Order: sequence, then C-alpha cells, then structure tokens
Amino acid sequence: MPVDIPEESWGSVALELHCRQAARRQAVHDIGTPSDGVRDRLERILASYEEMDRRFSAAGGLGSLLNLYEQVRRELERVSFEELDRMTLEIKTVIESLAQDGLRAS
Repeated sequence: MPVDIPEESWGSVALELHCRQAARRQAVHDIGTPSDGVRDRLERILASYEEMDRRFSAAGGLGSLLNLYEQVRRELERVSFEELDRMTLEIKTVIESLAQDGLRAS
C-alpha cells in the first residue's frame, strides 16, 4: 500500500522512505523486507563482537571487561570530581615536597 509523505516532513523521514519524484501523489519505493536489513545488521554486530571478544581473550573476553567497566563506573559515581581534584592536588603537593627534600639531602 503506497504511503504519501508530506513535503514538510521529508527532513524527518529516512531517505529510503522519500518519494521517487517530487510530485506529491507519488508512492514511496519499496525498501525490501524489514527482516533482511535487521538480519544483516545483526550479523555485522555479532561479527564485531566476536572480533572484539577475540582481541580481549587474554583478559577474560569482552564480557568480562564490560562487567569490570560497569563495576568501576558504579564505584566512580560515588566520588565527585571535586574530591578527585582535591586528592590529586594533595598527591602532587606531597610528591613535590618529597622531591625537594630529596634534592636538599643530596
């Protein structure tokens, strides 16, 4: 069943759904069965996942790394950027102080 898409909506509609001609009463063209595109995308996604999983096999695989990432992300949400900045500044101050003490001792 042909579908008309008003010209004012063309910018918000996928290119595959645009009319073949600018005439208002032309039907949209057939884009194939939806499952073909979905199947192709799923195959590409699975192939990419398998490749990444292979590259990270020494670390337990991609699934293991993603779980670790989620754990780290959740834990970091408990700390504010201000706290991290303050801690970093204190560490730098201690390092500089130790370096100066080391220079004086030489």
